[in-house]
Amino acid sequence: MNNNLMAVVSNDFLEQLKGTLEKVEKCLKEEAKDSPMWMWVKSEEAREMLGVSRKTWRDKKYIPFSQFGQKIYYHLDDLNNFMEEHKIEVN
Repeated sequence: MNNNLMAVVSNDFLEQLKGTLEKVEKCLKEEAKDSPMWMWVKSEEAREMLGVSRKTWRDKKYIPFSQFGQKIYYHLDDLNNFMEEHKIEVN
């Protein structure tokens, strides 16, 4: 039995559907930001944010990290705390 079905839809409908999907995507991204997993970044991302080398981070243990196998993750709160602790105030 062949269940192939073809439907013809207007460009207006497709544009409305696209707009709706974009709104859903935006909502999902906003929700994901509040998710605990969103708060963790890979080592590469954290190093790129602060412009430091791999050795600087792990050898000197400036910032706490979690390790799962070969992957290293940093919590965004720890990165922010590190930056706040090393902030130089300008008067």
